[in-house]
Amino acid sequence: YNSVMKQKNDIVSFFRGIAIFTIVIYHLIQTINTDPIIQKVAAFGGAGVHIFILCSGFGLYLSYLQKPINYITFLKKRLSRIYYPYIIIVILMAIHSSIQYNKFPLNEVLSHIFLYKMFSTQLDTSICYPFWFISTIIQFYIAWPLIVKIIQHKRGYIAALVISILYMTIVAVLKYSEFRVWNSFFLQYLWEFCLGMWIAEQLYTHNIKNNTLQVKYKYLIITMIIGIGLTGISGWKGGILKIYNDIFSLLGYSSCLCIIYRIGINTINRFFIWTSTFSYEIYLLHILIFSLMMTTSKYSYFVIVLCIPITYFISWGYSQLLKIIYNTQIIK
Repeated sequence: YNSVMKQKNDIVSFFRGIAIFTIVIYHLIQTINTDPIIQKVAAFGGAGVHIFILCSGFGLYLSYLQKPINYITFLKKRLSRIYYPYIIIVILMAIHSSIQYNKFPLNEVLSHIFLYKMFSTQLDTSICYPFWFISTIIQFYIAWPLIVKIIQHKRGYIAALVISILYMTIVAVLKYSEFRVWNSFFLQYLWEFCLGMWIAEQLYTHNIKNNTLQVKYKYLIITMIIGIGLTGISGWKGGILKIYNDIFSLLGYSSCLCIIYRIGINTINRFFIWTSTFSYEIYLLHILIFSLMMTTSKYSYFVIVLCIPITYFISWGYSQLLKIIYNTQIIK
């Protein structure tokens, strides 16, 4: 059991690490405004957010199964880890924006601090577009007790999948699919979050054995091709297929990551496992760092190449600073 637990935790860490890496590459390519074909290919890296959500469900529920805590304690713990570091970066980005445009975006900053941005189509992607994801994660935290009750039901995961599909369909029928406040509401991703919880439960109850983790390459390659193919077709054709694009995207992306992990190049695997230890800080900081570097560099190739290592260095430093703050209980 312990060996399976360690292996599974390594896989989850690898997934989280490579997910943030592909998200950062995707946003970097968007920032430099390169060839449209390259941008479309790089957009597949944006599927990393689905892995983030799945891993969040896995980690939170495994921790809950090992040591259950009450809802208020859960909220305080999660918000201290997610909310405060996020607000610090929001304020820094607002200061950067005010220097550029000679106006401090007060309403936008307040919408992040008091979280009402998640109910406004004008404010949900303000300050920094990728911060829509923070709204979604916080919604999962708020709904945590209800989600736990759903997943503890005998057919809880099936229920979560049905809820998500119904929500996707309703949003599409109402023609709200292009609005982040609607297409990123937590019900859209409930099935991914609960899938992570279901995997955690199977692991905790010893239902996942060593051989379960050794899926044959041919099956991974087939699911990768199907997932990536349907993602591409749904994005190109649009219509009814695009409504369920997240399902295809997660299938293809996760299968691809499994293949990379199973190839077993130790240096690559350990690098992404290490990346996962400060992946949230990378997510918070990378757009600000890109913006600062591109503003001063006029998009020189030298600076573009430096974007990733500098993002890693500053994000790692921020994570270490946060650890010091947590350890000294400045933030509780």
